[in-house]
Amino acid sequence: NNLGGLQTHAEHTVNILNGTAVDYNNDGRGENPGAGFGVAYFLDEIEARLDAAAQAEGVSPALQGQMELIRVCIANARQWTGEIVGLERQLLAAPDLESVASQRAQSTEFANDLIEGTDLNDNGLVDPFEGECGLDQLSTFGITAANMALRAGGLAND
Repeated sequence: NNLGGLQTHAEHTVNILNGTAVDYNNDGRGENPGAGFGVAYFLDEIEARLDAAAQAEGVSPALQGQMELIRVCIANARQWTGEIVGLERQLLAAPDLESVASQRAQSTEFANDLIEGTDLNDNGLVDPFEGECGLDQLSTFGITAANMALRAGGLAND
């Protein structure tokens, strides 16, 4: 409802996404009400496990394909995170609420996409395509990949 609140929220958002505690709104304290790790940390961890699993002996092409679907969601999440941070930094520099109305709306839209994904092709599903799947789909495709590995008798030790 006011510029101070907007900029405090923007600082929180940037710090949560980046895993930092930088004082972006110049109030004398950098605040991060999140876990302190940032989205990139978790995406890096998931990707490292995918890399290790892809190198394991006996990995089927079907499982490798499923892992690539997860990588698409990771790439989308990285893209949206960057977009949100860029927009939130614009909010931090705003002289008033009205001048950043479109950036506020777009940041909220990207945040929803980051979490829930988006159905770009209007088929009623959030698919593992560029620009569609987000963080919620990582678990869906991860469970599918894990089920494939368990059925094949491999990769169950990680």
